[in-house]
Amino acid sequence: SSYKAVGRDTDGWPLAVCENQKGAVNVADKIRCKDCEYCKDFRKVGNTRASFSCEHPNQKYILNYFNEHRIQKMPGFLGYGKPYSREVPIKTSPAWCPKKKKEGRK
Repeated sequence: SSYKAVGRDTDGWPLAVCENQKGAVNVADKIRCKDCEYCKDFRKVGNTRASFSCEHPNQKYILNYFNEHRIQKMPGFLGYGKPYSREVPIKTSPAWCPKKKKEGRK
């Protein structure tokens, strides 16, 4: 595989096109949880860190994915943020993202 730089996104991350056996795939088309309307944070009163989770309406798909892949954490859990921050702890969406399923991704 070879990568060709094509610019930078709004966060300053490099955009590239990967050319492999299947054809060109644009790295900029990745789904990001921080931009998703279903990514929610929750912070208890007195706690400094928020926990992030996916509240997508298709929770059954997420639960099935977690069960099939034997993932032993709360279904839809994305992680904990940094203290006093509302920044999502992951850069791109996880493999179990229902939006990836809709777009025909594996």
